[in-house]
Amino acid sequence: MSPRARTLAACAAAAAVTLAYANHFGGSFHFDDIHAIEQNPAIRSLSNLPRIFSDATTFSSLPSNRSYRPLVTATLALDYAFGNGLTPAVFHADSFLWFLLQCALLFVWLRRALGSDGAALFGAGLFGLHPAIAETVNYLIARSDLLSALGAVACVLLWAQGGRARRLHLYLLPAALGVLAKEQEPAPPIATYARARHGVLRPRGTAAGTTRSEVSFQAPEVRRQQGSV
Repeated sequence: MSPRARTLAACAAAAAVTLAYANHFGGSFHFDDIHAIEQNPAIRSLSNLPRIFSDATTFSSLPSNRSYRPLVTATLALDYAFGNGLTPAVFHADSFLWFLLQCALLFVWLRRALGSDGAALFGAGLFGLHPAIAETVNYLIARSDLLSALGAVACVLLWAQGGRARRLHLYLLPAALGVLAKEQEPAPPIATYARARHGVLRPRGTAAGTTRSEVSFQAPEVRRQQGSV
């Protein structure tokens, strides 16, 4: 696929995802949004940003629902400031932009892993349009899942990039940011390291002595035949 065709196809996919979610921007706050957004005084002033990263009580107005997810609360505070108050459309637009970025990174990663523009576009498009993802995009406080998943994808993508990103362990930076969005985020860098250690994730072409750094998912039987196990 030519660069022009790839760009047009990616724009068409982004437009399709945006159209699919076009009616969600007018949605209101629901369930945990009430105590984490509507009734949360911490998001009402950007002067609280330093405290948000040092005090877990800023996550929610309900003591039983407090968690240390400062990146989520910080983005909510920015939404509140940008929208001059509790404007749901602004909060939804912010979450949706993070979602589109996640889809874009997923496309880049799949293209690197599969070596096919078409397959990568199909995979990223399927992810973007799958109804199973709709709740995460529509439910504002579920932004924790969006940001942590974004960190996970960026972590694996940077590792696959190789070079300085892998040598200096820069791939851990998005994973670290993901931890500030949701506690489960340490899983991707740990899994990436473990797989790399045992040869499941390895640069494509390593056996041939090349330096091109791509993710190659190979079955153990194939790797044994190549002498990599």
